[in-house]
Amino acid sequence: MGLNHHSLQFSRQSSIAWKLQEAGYAVFFFTQRGDHGAIPPHSPGAWDFDDIVRQDVPAAIEAVLERTDFQRVHWLGHGLGGQLLIGYLANEGDLLLASASLLCAPVRFETPASRARALQLAMRLLPSQVEIPTRGLSRLTSPAFGVDSPWMEHLGNLKGDSSVARGLLLHGTENLGAGLLKQVALWTERGFLCDRAGQQDLASCLEGLDLPVFLLATEGDRTCPPEAAFALDLFLEGPVDRLRLDAGWGHTDPLLAAEATEQVFPRILEWLQKHRRKSWAKITEVHEQPKVEKQAASR
Repeated sequence: MGLNHHSLQFSRQSSIAWKLQEAGYAVFFFTQRGDHGAIPPHSPGAWDFDDIVRQDVPAAIEAVLERTDFQRVHWLGHGLGGQLLIGYLANEGDLLLASASLLCAPVRFETPASRARALQLAMRLLPSQVEIPTRGLSRLTSPAFGVDSPWMEHLGNLKGDSSVARGLLLHGTENLGAGLLKQVALWTERGFLCDRAGQQDLASCLEGLDLPVFLLATEGDRTCPPEAAFALDLFLEGPVDRLRLDAGWGHTDPLLAAEATEQVFPRILEWLQKHRRKSWAKITEVHEQPKVEKQAASR
């Protein structure tokens, strides 16, 4: 949340996007509405997680399929990017998905501390149409991020590469909508990933889902501890693979740490390779077969 596509392609040497492209995948980036490169609606107004799930994610998937010869997409999402797919699957199903790789994407939340509750209250008082200038704030704070800076842990960079942290703050952050932050505050209040009304448990809506899902979480991630991400596995019927990294890994390290190229990226590529053919299978084949059998029987 608040990061743009640079978190997936920060450098050629350490980039899951480049690794995917080298393996022959057509790679597309999906950015949320706060991104400075996003084309907003004519009257954008207030927006939140539900708006992105119900409008933007389906439009993005359809745009990718229109530009390629594939029938389904493989979705790889980190943090909010994974949560958005969960919301999409809860409402639209998996017809257009070949697989899902969800990195550090929590579906369960602990009761917030008193300081966090005070921040939640402040968020509720903000008008939903306000845009938080996190891009500008990140650039102002970037010089403070050194190897020994305590702020490195808050950014989720436990591997200690200060140049990556500063680069991400300078080029990889985008503004956040107050409506989105209000809904995130609601998740921590309810204890689960939910719609704006706080009624629909999005993870439980995936019960019985037969989609191949890869789940990654790290012990050192304050934003998404392993039990918060792996709780999704309770509802899935399809093949699931888990990768649990130790406490030396933070929230952004699986994408940005140098060690990720050896310990994370190969596991993702191996998982995708197992299910790669699903992106070519024609969706209509499943629906046309009963019709053909019926016609044959009538003759």
